[in-house]
Amino acid sequence: MNSDTSGACSGSRSANPPGEQEIRSWLVETMAGMSAVPRAEIDTTVPFAELSLTSLQGVRMSADLGEWLGMRIPNGVVFDYPTIDLMARYLSNAVKPVEEVPAAVDEEPDPHDPDFDESMEELLRLLDEDVRRSAVDVNGSDVVEDNGEPA
Repeated sequence: MNSDTSGACSGSRSANPPGEQEIRSWLVETMAGMSAVPRAEIDTTVPFAELSLTSLQGVRMSADLGEWLGMRIPNGVVFDYPTIDLMARYLSNAVKPVEEVPAAVDEEPDPHDPDFDESMEELLRLLDEDVRRSAVDVNGSDVVEDNGEPA
């Protein structure tokens, strides 16, 4: 399926993310392209299932939509927000303008930095705590005791 379903919605996005109406238009165009229903006849309040959207089409639509929006869209979004209106409203609130997204750190941590060892020790301690909290055997009992010894 081609995600460039609308002239207004195609191509690369500017710094301003699409609003609810633009996302709604993209979804309507996409649904029209996936089904035999003409664009003008697609009711944006009707659940996707009633518009004959299959699970595979839903996954494909989520991937194309995520590519267009520049974000990862969970495959289950069509079940969580089962109409075009609900999904457009949700996604318009989820997408942030480029200025609001923190820039990625380009530099690698310096192992010669005096704080590096301390930071790594803290990271390892937090990971260890998380593993201990989530360590459960198949019977549901703790695998590791609070004192760090195996149960």
